[in-house]
Amino acid sequence: MPQDKITLFKTTTCEKCKIASFILGRTLESMGIPYDSQVKERFVDTDTNAMVDMMMLNSIDAPVLVIGETVLRVDEATNAKLIKEALIKNGQGQQQ
Repeated sequence: MPQDKITLFKTTTCEKCKIASFILGRTLESMGIPYDSQVKERFVDTDTNAMVDMMMLNSIDAPVLVIGETVLRVDEATNAKLIKEALIKNGQGQQQ
């Protein structure tokens, strides 16, 4: 299993963040990757360090999904095809 975790920057009230989390979970599941052990969720509305880290990625709106070197912002973070491509590109799973 890859050592680099996947990071999902989100807020506690963002509906699009909930969708991103759901789609990411389904995509990981389809690839045989456990969500809980591979995804680090960071809440930017309650953790200033998370907000700073997200801003360092040139992002001010959540959700932001970081998979290896790939950063998916807002609408990209809810696109299952882009998520799967990023996972494969960054060695997180085998293409099925």
